[in-house]
Amino acid sequence: MTNKLSLILGALIVGAFCYDWMAQDGESTIFLAKKGILLIEYIEFWR
Repeated sequence: MTNKLSLILGALIVGAFCYDWMAQDGESTIFLAKKGILLIEYIEFWR
């Protein structure tokens, strides 16, 4: 991955989080964080 591509992807991710916080009060971000925690706990169970 080149530096230019990584900067573009990083800017898109930051932009998506900013849009979520402005338009939906962070509901999608909180949902994804909760699902990520559940995924980590599920993977930890199989360790």
